[in-house]
Amino acid sequence: MIKTRIAFILMLLSIATSVIAQERVKFLCKGAKPNPEHRYLNGTTTSGVVNLAPNTSSLYSGTIWEKVSVGGDVFIFRCLNNNNSNPKAKFFYLNGVTSTGQVNLASDKDAPNSGTHWKEVHLKDGTLAFQCLNSSLNPKGVFLNGNTATGGVNLAGDNNEKNNSGTHWAIER
Repeated sequence: MIKTRIAFILMLLSIATSVIAQERVKFLCKGAKPNPEHRYLNGTTTSGVVNLAPNTSSLYSGTIWEKVSVGGDVFIFRCLNNNNSNPKAKFFYLNGVTSTGQVNLASDKDAPNSGTHWKEVHLKDGTLAFQCLNSSLNPKGVFLNGNTATGGVNLAGDNNEKNNSGTHWAIER
């Protein structure tokens, strides 16, 4: 009887913790060359493409992300694109491929997609950087980088504002 109650309480705590550890967010790229056409991180769940969108309107529903804590400053980001009910939607998790510097959406948050775990880094200027924790050796880049000139998204080797200003982000709730 006591074991059953303890198991029930632990289950409730687990549910409460997972609910508390999730929130909906939008990533605003704070690149040094602001461009109204390329501002918000946007995912396309039918193709796995990640780019920058001009705004967070319903035309760019891939700009809404679920931020899920996996412990400490480490998170998984799930794209909440309104096409997720489309049978062709197979890519949901922000994924960094450190061996190539690419960013895409992965179909699964677990292996072999080790790039779906991101460390949130607080920067001196009040912005955030997101470091990909991909297990790949010899990484080409590790920091989420938005290119406000082209709208592309990739991984940069550092989060130095002078070299890679697109690695600085603000989170909107």
